[in-house]
Amino acid sequence: MYLKDIDDNKYTSVIEINDIGVVTSAVVSGFNIVSINRDPKHAPRVSFLFHKTKEIEELVEKYFKGELLIDAKTFLTTLRSVKSQTKINY
Repeated sequence: MYLKDIDDNKYTSVIEINDIGVVTSAVVSGFNIVSINRDPKHAPRVSFLFHKTKEIEELVEKYFKGELLIDAKTFLTTLRSVKSQTKINY
């Protein structure tokens, strides 16, 4: 599944998303990434944390139903930016 709730006390109202298309769509739509999780066990896979709101849940639903409309150029530019945030600098 691409979407899961975090039940940790530290993250009481966040949603974890690991689908890069959903993450990019959320950022284009004005949602801010709260944190990026890098699990060494699943490298290079990363997940992104967003504040959990009704609006972001609706965005995710629209994304998977194919009902979300986003400008292609903006999406591509944002995708590159999101991907660059997943790089680990040594």
